[in-house]
Amino acid sequence: MEFTGSKAFLNIPVAAARDKKLLKYPKSIILLGEIVSMLNVTGEFFMSNSTLAKRLDCEPRTVINYVNLLEEEGYINKKIVKDKNNGAIKGRIISAGATLVKSASLGWCSPFHEGSEPEFTGVVNQNSPKENKVIDHHKRSINKSLSNERKRDQEVIEILINYLNEFANEWHRAPITFSPEEYKKLVNAVHNKETSSLRSLAEKTVIYSEQYPQGYLLNCIKNLPEVIKDNDNSQES
Repeated sequence: MEFTGSKAFLNIPVAAARDKKLLKYPKSIILLGEIVSMLNVTGEFFMSNSTLAKRLDCEPRTVINYVNLLEEEGYINKKIVKDKNNGAIKGRIISAGATLVKSASLGWCSPFHEGSEPEFTGVVNQNSPKENKVIDHHKRSINKSLSNERKRDQEVIEILINYLNEFANEWHRAPITFSPEEYKKLVNAVHNKETSSLRSLAEKTVIYSEQYPQGYLLNCIKNLPEVIKDNDNSQES
């Protein structure tokens, strides 16, 4: 039976429990516990952001922030998995980072091993929207010099794809995947756009767009109203 997370205890490293940066966001430590528990069994972590959001009682955007924080602190590594035939993004795997491996070497848990792409592919079932892992969007390739606004655009699209996965599961439709070029266009299109209607937009895309949902979604995003700027601070109305 597929491992879906620990049922009794979470494995939380002592170093993480005392990490001052993580303690500012306690749920990031709980998230790490979920990750470590699965890594100890499978060697890789493949639970989606939407599933984690339900477990942590927060929004998918918050989960993304926690994952980014854990990666910055060296507890985890993220790897994008692409389809070998067309280059479409299939999902992401999370493996142990240097800080986590160092903690394991001190004896608090068994050594970790890196998850491989073939193992990940076996986990993802492209015919099952519920298990669709199209979540990670090239963040590892983001140049560190990108502005906060550009990073925000990446996160907005990540949340949008979470919504697409949710409605694909609800309406029993095939998951919508994006090629690197299509993903880049989405990120560029959402820049400075008002995004409060993303959820309804995702539902319309899943229900009404059958021939080329990627293009339909892109056009809808381009038609969104611009963000209203007030006193030099960009705010969404």
